[in-house]
Amino acid sequence: MDRRGFLITTGASLAGTALAWSSATASAASNPYPRIGSEAITSLSTRLAHLSRLDDVWGSGKLRDLAAAELRLLTGLITDTTHTTEVEQGLYGLAAEAARLCGWLSYDSGHHAAAQRYYLTALRASATAGDTLVGANTMAFMAIQLYSRGNPQDAVALVETAQRSIRGRATPKTIAILHARQARALSKLGDQSRCATALNAAFDAITKGCDHEPSWCYWINTTELHMLAGSCALDLGDARRAVHHFTTAKDSFDIATYPAGAVIYLARAAEAHLALGDPDAAADLCLQAVRCHDSIDSARADRTLAALRARLARHRTPVVREFLDQIPPSSA
Repeated sequence: MDRRGFLITTGASLAGTALAWSSATASAASNPYPRIGSEAITSLSTRLAHLSRLDDVWGSGKLRDLAAAELRLLTGLITDTTHTTEVEQGLYGLAAEAARLCGWLSYDSGHHAAAQRYYLTALRASATAGDTLVGANTMAFMAIQLYSRGNPQDAVALVETAQRSIRGRATPKTIAILHARQARALSKLGDQSRCATALNAAFDAITKGCDHEPSWCYWINTTELHMLAGSCALDLGDARRAVHHFTTAKDSFDIATYPAGAVIYLARAAEAHLALGDPDAAADLCLQAVRCHDSIDSARADRTLAALRARLARHRTPVVREFLDQIPPSSA
């Protein structure tokens, strides 16, 4: 006989199933907030890490709305779900990192007031989570805004607060990040001695291995430190040392993986060559930066290349003219 023609559950068994369903739905109705567990933290952390890495490839313009949506999702999960205290702390920690990313993307897009608001949100969320490392990293990014657009001395004070807050709990990469930001701020102040001390501490820290680095530390390595050291030397008026660091970094920098960062550092290397009186070398580096720039959307990169165009416009060698043709005045 074809048993597929018969019902499998009937009678008392069927009634029991219906009763169980009725009880379950009544229970759900009495508790409108869904419950999430620790596995959600792992999934959400992975999403956020992937989003952060997209900035390396696309730039901030394409990602600001996406990062803001991620922050809204995390905020909603905090307020509209039930969870353990441990899961809640994890959600606050992720919200802090999402707000930090929103701050960075806003800064890179030229929205400086919004960037500061996001950074302050990140600090509050990290304090609630008890995650001092996320908070310290947020202060490192706030320092970039301060030494670039505000008062470098405020940036130094902020980094020193971050360093004190994570003493005894910091990983090698977080130590390197904070020393590097300290060095950049000090270079803006013209403090060559303290800048060199901070850079040496950053290079020392990055050589120490650790199996438990936060995912947001992925970008810091010796190559990046050489690029930051080059920027410091440029600010301190030592163009020759800047070229040395930028050349060392370029030999190992993965431009295809990090085109957004490449635009900035190639442009700074070009500035160093221009300071040494070599406009052709500067223009050649600018041409490489333009090729990277074609794939990203970053107001900061736009401004950087426009400023270099203005400085190179007074030189009329063939290589310089080729670069000037790539970046017409209307886009500068």
